Amino acid sequence: MARRETVREVPAERWEQAEPAGLPAQVAARQRYGCFPDDDVYAYEPAFFGINAQEAPWVDPEHRLPSEVVWEAIEHAGIPACVCSGLWKRSTPTRCTPVSTASGRAAWGSCSKASRPASRTSPWPGPPCCLGPEGVIAPALWGGFSPTGRCHTFDAAADGCVRGEGCGVVVLKRLSDAVRDGDRVLAVVRGTAVDQNGRGTRLSAPSEPAQIDLYRLALQRAGVEAGDVGMVEAHGPGT
Repeated sequence: MARRETVREVPAERWEQAEPAGLPAQVAARQRYGCFPDDDVYAYEPAFFGINAQEAPWVDPEHRLPSEVVWEAIEHAGIPACVCSGLWKRSTPTRCTPVSTASGRAAWGSCSKASRPASRTSPWPGPPCCLGPEGVIAPALWGGFSPTGRCHTFDAAADGCVRGEGCGVVVLKRLSDAVRDGDRVLAVVRGTAVDQNGRGTRLSAPSEPAQIDLYRLALQRAGVEAGDVGMVEAHGPGT
């Protein structure tokens, strides 16, 4: 995996730094940086997804982006993309899990449904886009974003996080079905758990006791001993 710097100032095509006017300098500084893709988030091939020319200009990039990445993820798994929902008339339920920065991880809690007979293949996308200043004003006001453009995770220097754009997709399928169908299996989900902070020092501060309880619950559900875990991946709240 190539290492490269992705944090930069907000592109002018998103919004000017002077927008919105009247914000204190220290607040404006907290909405100055972000991680933005090199590609144009508004550019895509609507006809490929069966979207007509009249509707195409009004489709939200947060719908366009997962459409493309879900297709790529299903192809990467070795599954014919024609089994996907919506365009391909799949009738199983679709749900949205809006839990701020934990939305993608919370959606994993539904992976148990993939083991039910009615669920064959379930793609779970997480597509955040920051198209205007409206979504960054409130977090900037309460200090959620870093004025330095750096996320000092697990550090006393933490002064906020840095918002980024992108889309990640996990394709979930029963292991027995995936092996039978010859799919490309990258990992097996042994267990999942979702929790929340409860009483904490402030809204954005992680709760150490809650995270310990959550970790223990995930281990219990997975039937795994803590000493057998070789790697733990965490997100960087910076708060």
